[in-house]
Amino acid sequence: MYLPPEILVKIFRMTKRCTPYDLAVNRTLPKLARVNKDWLAAAREVLYSNVYLGNQENLADTVKHLLRTLTQAPHLATRVHAIYYGSFHMIRSETANLARIITLCGPLNLRHLQIHGYNGYELKSLREAMKKAVNLHSFQISRFSLSGMECSPFCSVAQFFEILQCWPDLRSMMLYQDLLTDYWTSSKSKKKFPFPVTPGILSNLTRLEDRDNLYAKHLLALTHIAPNLATLILTALPVFTPEGLSVLHGWKDSLTHLIINTDPESAETRDVEIGDVLASMPNLRILELSAKCLPSTAFDTHIGFLSLQQLTYRIEKQSDDLDILTKSLLAQPPCLPAMRQVAVRTDYSFSWDGGFAKTTDFREGAFAAFKAACAGRGIRLKEAFDNEQQRKAAQMEMSEEQVAGYFEMAADEIDSEDEEWETEEDDDDTGEDDDDEGLSHDEDFSEDEDHSEDEEGDEEW
Repeated sequence: MYLPPEILVKIFRMTKRCTPYDLAVNRTLPKLARVNKDWLAAAREVLYSNVYLGNQENLADTVKHLLRTLTQAPHLATRVHAIYYGSFHMIRSETANLARIITLCGPLNLRHLQIHGYNGYELKSLREAMKKAVNLHSFQISRFSLSGMECSPFCSVAQFFEILQCWPDLRSMMLYQDLLTDYWTSSKSKKKFPFPVTPGILSNLTRLEDRDNLYAKHLLALTHIAPNLATLILTALPVFTPEGLSVLHGWKDSLTHLIINTDPESAETRDVEIGDVLASMPNLRILELSAKCLPSTAFDTHIGFLSLQQLTYRIEKQSDDLDILTKSLLAQPPCLPAMRQVAVRTDYSFSWDGGFAKTTDFREGAFAAFKAACAGRGIRLKEAFDNEQQRKAAQMEMSEEQVAGYFEMAADEIDSEDEEWETEEDDDDTGEDDDDEGLSHDEDFSEDEDHSEDEEGDEEW
C-alpha cells in the first residue's frame, strides 16, 4: 500500500493484456479498486484511461453499464483518453450507447478512438457523436466486427470529410477496406471539391493508412487539409493516375515513409510513372513497394532518392530486378547514397517467415553478388524479422507501433504461469462479480467509509 502511484499503475496494467482480437474489459481492476483509497486511484487510472469494450457474450450490457457509470459520475469521463470498441453480434443499442459515451468523453480528454463493427441502423448517432471528439489524436475504424461479420458502410466520402475536419489535432488515421461509399458524382460545378475543404485544418495529421477507400480525387482533397503528411500507407492504387501524381506532388516535401501494398496487374494498367516524383522527394527515408509499382531501373540514378535509408522491395523470383539493384549499389558515383537497410521479398503473402528472398529464388550467384554489394556499401541486408513484434505486425497487417500499443510488456514478461493464473481466477469468479465486468464497480465501493474529497460524486450515487 506504500508503493508510489506510478508503480501501482504499472503493476495493475499487467493484470490483463489486450490484443486487437481481445478487447474484453479487465475484470481484475474493480477488485483492486476496493482494497483501499490509494489502490482505488491507481486502478481507476488503468480502468478508465484506456477503456476496452469487446466482450463476446455481454457487450451490450458492458457498454450500458459504462454509460451509466459515466453519466452518474461525470468526473470519471474526464479520465477517459482512449476507447477501443469491438462488436461481435451488433446487438441493438450497442452502437447507440457507444455514441452516448463518446458524446460524454469526446469534448474532454478523449485522444484515441478505435471501432471494429457497429449497428448500421444506429450509425447516424455515432457519426454525430464523433464530431464532438474534438481532441482526437488517432482514429481507426473497420466495418468488420471482431467475429468477422460485415457491417454496413460507415458513410459517404463527403460525410467522412465533414467529420474529419472536426478533429484539428488529429495525428494518425487508419481506415479498413470498403468503409466509405463514394457519392462524389461528376457534375458541372466549377468547384474543385464538391464538399467544404478548409486548407491546413489537419496540419498535425502525419500518418494515414487507407485500405481501399479513398480514390485519387479524395487524396487530392486531403493534401489541402493535411499538408504535412509524413507516412502514407495505401492498399489500393489511386496514385497511378494523373490525379494521383498530383497527390504525390502535393506531399512531395513532407513524405518520409511511403508503403504501397498492392500491385498493378501489369505495367499497362498504370496511367503514370511515379519514379521521377519519388526520386525527387527530399525527405523520403522509408519506401516499401513492388517492382510492378516502381521498376528497379528507377534506382539506377545518382541524383535521386538522396535521403532514402530503408527499402523493402518486392520482386518476382528469377527476375532481373535483383541484378539491376546490385548494379545500382556498385555504381560510381554511388546511387542511393543514404541507404542503410534493404529487404528483398519474393513472397507477397504474410507468411511466417515474411517472404524474404533466398539464394534459391534467383539464378546461381545473383543473391551472393547482391549480398556482397550491400556489405561493400555498409548496407544491412534484412533477411528475416528482427523480433517477434515485427513478425506479429506483419501477420496482423499492423504497424509495429500499433502492436507495441497492445503489447505493452515484452512477451517474456508474461509466461504461461501468468496466463494459467488469470484463467483460474476467472473460473473462481461467481455471479456476484458480474457487475464488475460492466465497469460499475464504484456503485459497490460507494458504501466504503474511506473517501477522498475528490470522490464526492461516487458517494452521492
